[in-house]
Amino acid sequence: RQHDARMVPPLVELLSAREGREAVRAALVSFGEEALQAVWWALRDTKRPRRFRIHVPKTIGRFGTREAAECLLESVETEEDGLVRYKSIRALELLVAQRRIPLERARVERLAHDALVRHFRLLGERATLGAPPVVDGHAPAADRLLAGLLDDKLAQSLERAFRLLAIAHPREDFRRLRHACSSSDPYMRATAGELLDALMRHRDQQPLRALLRLITEDLLPSERAARAVPLTGRPMPGGRAEALAALMHDHDPVVARLATVCAKGTAASASAPRAMEAVHA
Repeated sequence: RQHDARMVPPLVELLSAREGREAVRAALVSFGEEALQAVWWALRDTKRPRRFRIHVPKTIGRFGTREAAECLLESVETEEDGLVRYKSIRALELLVAQRRIPLERARVERLAHDALVRHFRLLGERATLGAPPVVDGHAPAADRLLAGLLDDKLAQSLERAFRLLAIAHPREDFRRLRHACSSSDPYMRATAGELLDALMRHRDQQPLRALLRLITEDLLPSERAARAVPLTGRPMPGGRAEALAALMHDHDPVVARLATVCAKGTAASASAPRAMEAVHA
């Protein structure tokens, strides 16, 4: 109530506490630009715990200004933590929808394009891996976990791409379009493809349009990934070992660790018959 600027830093720290978080956000918003800068610097501080940083994007969105939108967009562009980046996308989507704040279309669409490139590269690796291998009557836990994690990430990357498109085109219902693109109904998918074609008519949108077209086509995952190769610049893995090798260098540390465990298990399984042959010889 007194708007003492010395209260801003303690209020920022209180965002880590669940109780009273909404009241803290309202108090920070009442301080205006000074508090926005403090919250923005807190988000950029990667040394802070993740459990704190994931609550900062929503706080920035509450300021409801163009400056807040620019902060969130920069976070989406530069943030390395996938969960924090996702929280920034969600906060930015809500802010743009509520306040009708225009952002540079091409800038946001580049992010959507990057998300789709990531989606198709993962799809190629996932399609090459196929079903988890069966060893002694059951699939190893690491292989099952990796397959499930990749399936989740495929869905997440597609969701992020469509949320970014909703930010670039706030007047369009991209939530409905995303569900139509994922539908098993060929008619719904074709209709979604036609709507996306109508939206992506500018020359600079054609790479994005081509990737979106692949989402709507009725193809097997392996076929869709193969057709995306000229658009993503990464060839399909030549086999399971090559797919695991690529995943071992994934920027997600959990994916990389699981792929490493799976690769070691595959190597051990392959060497076992050779070892038995050597013993019998």
